[in-house]
Amino acid sequence: MRKTTHRSETAARIRLFVFLSTYLPGLVLVMPAMSQVFDGNLTVTTQADLDLVSYTEVTGNLTIRGGDIVNLDALKILTSIGGNLTISNNPVLPNLDGLSALTSVGNRLVVSSNEVLTSLAGLSSLESAAGDVRIQSNAALGNVDGLALTSVGGHLWISGNEALANLDGLSGLAAVEKFLRIEENAALTNVDGLSGLASVGEL
Repeated sequence: MRKTTHRSETAARIRLFVFLSTYLPGLVLVMPAMSQVFDGNLTVTTQADLDLVSYTEVTGNLTIRGGDIVNLDALKILTSIGGNLTISNNPVLPNLDGLSALTSVGNRLVVSSNEVLTSLAGLSSLESAAGDVRIQSNAALGNVDGLALTSVGGHLWISGNEALANLDGLSGLAAVEKFLRIEENAALTNVDGLSGLASVGEL
């Protein structure tokens, strides 16, 4: 995992607090509040690194891609990402459940090339994305249930999801600011789930 300065500083503060509490018991110590904001871009490539993440906010981009990542549970307190959220090339990740607290993505949302991903339900608290939304090449994804988007600030691109059978999870989507592309989803026979879509910038 890149950029670990915040974690090192936090660990050092905890060690100092424990030392003082143990060897100077007469002192009255108050543990200072520790920041849970990661300032900058964060890329996670292993489950071990992901399990160490404990932030409520990432101010830049969050990228998750790794051959052994099986869950996103460590992200359960994450509520906001200032830039892009990219979850791609995770061959053993079955769901996004650890992202259930996420309410805001400042730019692009990309979920792509996750071979065994079957559910997007972990994104159920995310109602809007300021940039593009790309759901692409997730071979086992049968539906988009739980993707509770009401608006997309950029392009919406859903393509190459071989098992995708319906778009019912997008029934609350009202507006796409730029183009809409639904293509190369072999099992998809209708787009009835987009019946609530009132505004599209470009088809």
